[in-house]
Amino acid sequence: MGILRDDVQSHVWTGTTWVKQLGDSSGNTIVTEAPIVGTTKAYEDAAFVVGSSPVILDFNTDLGRNAVKGSVVNDGPGDFTVALSPDGSAFGDEMRLTQDDFISLDGMSVDSVRITHVADSAYRVWGI
Repeated sequence: MGILRDDVQSHVWTGTTWVKQLGDSSGNTIVTEAPIVGTTKAYEDAAFVVGSSPVILDFNTDLGRNAVKGSVVNDGPGDFTVALSPDGSAFGDEMRLTQDDFISLDGMSVDSVRITHVADSAYRVWGI
């Protein structure tokens, strides 16, 4: 198998939609990436304070499935922590976000996002 390269890609019409394909330097198809179909869900709190914490944002309930693309953005000024759950009950490690930091959810399967106050801040979260 050749080396996976970002510049070896094409789009193929399936009859109903375009599908992106990535290949390797030998001409083999490595990844077929179908477009994500569905509704987006956005959450926002412009005044995230200790009384609002922790907040659990449940993509699975709101979308009817886990989010596979999206982001969590700290609009500041303070810090908060973020933990992600693939099933809505078990959360991973806390990740601290400072002002203007973000976490990409692309390629993940996220049921829920838990945001915990460290200092007064603001956040934006979206997923599809």
